[in-house]
Amino acid sequence: MMHGWQEHGWGGGRWVVAIVLMVLFWGAVAAIVIALVRTRSHPQDGRTEASNPATPTSNAEQILHDRFARGEIDDEEYIRRHDLLKQRSR
Repeated sequence: MMHGWQEHGWGGGRWVVAIVLMVLFWGAVAAIVIALVRTRSHPQDGRTEASNPATPTSNAEQILHDRFARGEIDDEEYIRRHDLLKQRSR
């Protein structure tokens, strides 16, 4: 006759399974809470280009700034193109 821990044939293993499932459950709850907090505190991170329209000039200026920062164009080329963009935006 079996008594105590081994009544149902699992032995001590049922406690290990219960602990693992409990950790997984609370881990999932914590992950959901963290995801909700991050989403609520930084709503602009999920915006797409369509939901955050920018003027073509500002996009072009950003590309120009990035190219200059990467060293793809020199300062004379940067100034020349920046002046052209400013003239077109008027």
